[in-house]
Formats: sequence, structure tokens, C-alpha cells
Amino acid sequence: MTNYDKRQEIDGKVTALVRARFGRDYRAAFARYDADESGAIEKSELNVLLSDAEIGSALTRWA
Repeated sequence: MTNYDKRQEIDGKVTALVRARFGRDYRAAFARYDADESGAIEKSELNVLLSDAEIGSALTRWA
């Protein structure tokens, strides 16, 4: 699988998560995962997002 394919898969899974849980509202999704309201998604918050989107470490290890 190429890096492009991996990026496409990650994008698809995150898009599906935002569509299913937040009605395509990316601002609501961002607010949910920016738990400390810092205005940025920290590593621990990103891990929650990736887990919720069912993206495992094997898919993101290359990044």
C-alpha cells in the first residue's frame, strides 16, 4: 500500500466518523476532540480520534 493509499484510507475513515457522529460538522468534531480547549488537537486527543475512527497504529506508523 502506498503512502497515498494510506492517506486516502485515513481521510475516508475520518470523514465517515465526522459524517456519522457529527452530521458532517467538522467544527463540532474538532470541539469534541479538543478536550482541553487549547485550539489544537494534542497527541493524546489525536489518539482518541484515531481510535474512534478505527484507525490502527499499523496504518499510521509510516507517518
